Amino acid sequence: MALAVPTKLELRDRAEQFHHNPHLDPALAALGIFAGPTFEFGRPQFDVAAQAVDADIALAGFETGEPVDLSALTPATGETFA
Repeated sequence: MALAVPTKLELRDRAEQFHHNPHLDPALAALGIFAGPTFEFGRPQFDVAAQAVDADIALAGFETGEPVDLSALTPATGETFA
């Protein structure tokens, strides 16, 4: 934790600086409009993610779309799930 907190604070500060990048058009910059990345995801990124999820499901021994019973996982067993 002693290392994580300062790192997270630095990331926060850098993200704020990155987010407040002045627009290249002086007229838009004067209006307080900033320029930054859009972080758009396209079909290829979702296809790669779907393959990774399908592989993880197969490794767990499940089938895609199959319901999973999590009722056995209780605080009493000490197990957690996300």
